[in-house]
Amino acid sequence: MTDERIYSVLIVDDERFVRQLLNSFLGSKYACSTAENGEQALQELKTRQIDLVMTDIKMPGMSGLELCDIVRRSYQQTQVVIISALADSARREAAQRCGAVEFIEKPFDLKHVLNTIERVLKSNSNR
Repeated sequence: MTDERIYSVLIVDDERFVRQLLNSFLGSKYACSTAENGEQALQELKTRQIDLVMTDIKMPGMSGLELCDIVRRSYQQTQVVIISALADSARREAAQRCGAVEFIEKPFDLKHVLNTIERVLKSNSNR
């Protein structure tokens, strides 16, 4: 029996181009929605079940790390993947500490993004 469930992915990035690129690439496989900042993302999380949040670190207002921390505490079934052009070891460690399951460096390869999301969602469904 195959898993016919369509997973929901929330893409959070202050760069419209990045949101649109990921939304159009991932939208054929997942139920995608977008938010341009952490506050919008939290509003989206309040309205429906989100399986995975993919968020940039550096955004105006709430950072992606702050968003990650809130998601992991308040929405335990939602996985968080951090994407960032700022990929030094301190940021990677901070992402792990806040509960992110993966860190993807910008500029990213879309196939790598897809493979990462598939792996995270599959491992979460096996828990």
